[in-house]
Amino acid sequence: MSEKASFAQKLKDQFSTKSLVLIPIAVGINLIGGTLCSMLKLPLFLDTIGTLVVACLSGPWVAALTGLLTNVFLAIVANPVNFPYAIVSVLVGLTAGYMARAGFFNKKSGIVAVWLAVTLVNAVSASLITSFVFGGATGINGTSVVTAAFVVALQDVLLSVFSSAILENLLDKGISVLIAYTIWRKIPRRLVSQYAMAGIADGEAPVGPGRDELDDKLEDDDLDFDDEDEDLDLGFDDEDL
Repeated sequence: MSEKASFAQKLKDQFSTKSLVLIPIAVGINLIGGTLCSMLKLPLFLDTIGTLVVACLSGPWVAALTGLLTNVFLAIVANPVNFPYAIVSVLVGLTAGYMARAGFFNKKSGIVAVWLAVTLVNAVSASLITSFVFGGATGINGTSVVTAAFVVALQDVLLSVFSSAILENLLDKGISVLIAYTIWRKIPRRLVSQYAMAGIADGEAPVGPGRDELDDKLEDDDLDFDDEDEDLDLGFDDEDL
C-alpha cells in the first residue's frame, strides 16, 4: 500500500497546475516541428522536442501525456498515419523522464545516453508499427526511399524498416535532445524550481513535498535550539543576580 501511495503522490506532484499549463506549450512545439518535417518530406520528425523538455521539468508521466497528445493532434492536422505512433511518443516520454530523474541530463555522457536510449526505443517500437500496421512504409517523410533500398539489399521488411529507423532516429533524436537540453538549461532556475523535477535532473537536492517536510523539520529544530538558548540565557542571568 505504501508503494502505491508513494507512486500516486509522485504522480500527483508531476501533474501540478504549472505542468498542466506547460503541456499545451510543449505540444505546440512538437506540432511545429512535426508538421514542418511532414510538409517538407524531410527524413526527420522533430516532434519530441517539447516532450523532452517536459520530461526534464515535470517528469516521465507528464512527458508521456505530452507525447500522446502530440500524435493525436498530428493525426488531425497533418496525417492520420501519425495516430498509431502515439505509443512510440509515450515510450519516448517515459524513457526520457525516468532518465532525467536519474540525473542523466546532468552530464555530457548522460546526454549521449539519453540520445541513444530514446533512439533505440523509438526505432524498435516504430519499426514494429510500420512493418505490421503499414506493411513497411508510410510515405509521411523521406525515409520510405531509404527503407526500399534496404529491402532490396536485405530482403527482409522488418530488418529493413528497423535499419532505416535507426539511421533516421540517430539524426532526429540527436537534434531533438540537443535542442531540448539547450532550452531546459536556458530556463531560469527560479522557474525550474516550481516543477516536480526541480533539482533532480540537474543533480541538486529535490524540491517538492519531501524537501518541504525537511525544511519544516529544520525550522522546528531551529526553534527548539532557540528555546534552549533562551533557557540558558535566563539561567545565566539568575546566577549573575
